[in-house]
Amino acid sequence: MAFPISYNTIRGGGTTFCPAYSNEYKNTKTMEKTNETVEIIDIEAYAKEGKTPPQKKKYKIKVDNNVYVVPESLTGKEILQIAGKTPIEKYQLNQKMHGGAVRKIKYDEVVDFTTPGIEKFMTIPLDQTEG
Repeated sequence: MAFPISYNTIRGGGTTFCPAYSNEYKNTKTMEKTNETVEIIDIEAYAKEGKTPPQKKKYKIKVDNNVYVVPESLTGKEILQIAGKTPIEKYQLNQKMHGGAVRKIKYDEVVDFTTPGIEKFMTIPLDQTEG
């Protein structure tokens, strides 16, 4: 099944993201970008099934229950930007792993979406005294 997608550039080199339609995805789906078909990997579904996501695809991630389709890796800063959490210094990004473990992602830390077990991301607004 192909989905009409609106793309926006978030960093140099042609990296793109777009909102996805969470109710229409399962483990993998395809979408059309002009004449090109791109496979989308749902990292949360792969984590829950104990599978390692394949490389060199596009990845469906959740940030605060909003869904985005992204390239294979992004920095913490870029994840906050696509989620509209700006200025980024006012937010902390956490990564939830399968099994419940949660860890803080630094702004300059690269998150590889092919890493097994990543389920979703959550943001926390920082108070003036935190951070």
